[in-house]
Amino acid sequence: MTKTTKTRRRIHLGHFLWPLSWVVIANGLAVVLNAFLIYSTPLEGVAEAIAQALFGEAGFMVDFGNIYSVAVFPIIVCLLIWHQWPVLKTIRRLRRGGEGPDRKARRRLLRFPTVAALLSGLAWLLPLLLFTVLVPSLVEGRLIILGQRAMIVFYAGLLASAVSYYGSSWAMRRLLLIFFPEGRLAEESGLEPTSTRKRLNFFYLIVGALPIIVMWLYLFSYDKDNPLLLPLGIIAGMALLLGGWVADSLIIKLSRQLTRAAKVTKAVSRGDLEGTVTVTSRDEAGRLGDGINRMIEGLVERERMREVFGRYVSPEVRDRLLAEPPKLGGELREVTVLFADIRDFTVISGRLDPQRLVGLLNRYFATTVAAVDEYRGYVNKFIGDAVMAVFGAPLEDPGHTSRALACAREMVTRIEALNNTGEMEVRLRVGIGLHTGEVVAGNIGAPKRFEYTVIGEPVNVASRIQGLSAELGRPILASAAVNEACGCGLDYLGEHQLKGLAGPQRLYAG
Repeated sequence: MTKTTKTRRRIHLGHFLWPLSWVVIANGLAVVLNAFLIYSTPLEGVAEAIAQALFGEAGFMVDFGNIYSVAVFPIIVCLLIWHQWPVLKTIRRLRRGGEGPDRKARRRLLRFPTVAALLSGLAWLLPLLLFTVLVPSLVEGRLIILGQRAMIVFYAGLLASAVSYYGSSWAMRRLLLIFFPEGRLAEESGLEPTSTRKRLNFFYLIVGALPIIVMWLYLFSYDKDNPLLLPLGIIAGMALLLGGWVADSLIIKLSRQLTRAAKVTKAVSRGDLEGTVTVTSRDEAGRLGDGINRMIEGLVERERMREVFGRYVSPEVRDRLLAEPPKLGGELREVTVLFADIRDFTVISGRLDPQRLVGLLNRYFATTVAAVDEYRGYVNKFIGDAVMAVFGAPLEDPGHTSRALACAREMVTRIEALNNTGEMEVRLRVGIGLHTGEVVAGNIGAPKRFEYTVIGEPVNVASRIQGLSAELGRPILASAAVNEACGCGLDYLGEHQLKGLAGPQRLYAG
């Protein structure tokens, strides 16, 4: 079953209706709260006066609040559906097995909670303005009751916005998993990432601070001579200050830890392993910070091992071994094998002490390995003073023969430049042999210890060709297979018998 088929089966219209229903629920709760608080207090004909002032002599027969609720909230739903139309089209397309969401649909989906909260707030803003701006000039003598009703409408609007935002955010998680299967919601361009601190502060304002303020003001407007207002006001003020300080401290602490963790993980994704998360608590944020720090320690150790590993094998082999489960076995691959060694090395080793000899070899190997790397070859092994390099494995390369020949020429040029620096104790001369053919490339050895290498006749032939370079007086010798593969018309040197091989081989000067 393909991924598209699975997505088509699991997505349906209910995934969109569920967050949309929270907008209806939020405004319904606000209407119930508004009605309960308003009708639990005598309004002494305010509703009829408002209706008459707005609609004329027959206005007292009209319940303005009910008409407004019936009219405005379906409009909110319709506006939300219009705003989310790209999301609905995407759901329909996915149900039919079509392409996934585009950028516009993803951005509209991410904006759903914010737009739902704004529309809900605007729906309650109109009656709030009605009671604070227009109605006081129309209805005289009832300003306290009007202020009381304005506070109720204000809190009901905030409640509708909050429940719309948090409810739809929670309900749209399934859609987010489908529209963003790889996550990375915060990386969506053109949208500011949501702030945990702002959301938690808004939550505290709705469920903690405002209810206390509204209740005290409600009591004050209903009975401003009540002797309990002062002690209740002091208690409410202390609760607000203490609760606000504690809540803000916790929110700031959590927000800072999460922000720091986000910055560190973003740096880690760029390859920067220098940062750490400062842990100052034992809660979930502290455990998250400890986990990120342990992850960074593991990545640093892994990178160190990867770097050390890359000094013993080529980066290509290292990356392949790390990416795939190591196992014995190989595959047939056409490659070009290059052997290079130092002429008269026995004489040189007899003239230098071991430390000076090792230093000379290291400079020589550094020069030859740099040439191999430049032409995308793979240094398979060092054999005494010899270097064995392979072109065309482990990474396939259609032009491996031409690259191997160019590498051999570059080696000769670099060794000559090294000799001309005047820093070498002896003048080095190299002999290089090249041969192209089919080998077995893979992991060879025992189950507990093996190496990536190539095995086959081309390896032996390249080694034997290199052995004739001094005899023929040429720094680079290549087989007929190399000459044919690169098509570069090398100088023909005739047929020569290679030690241990049947029949003469045609050789060419590189």
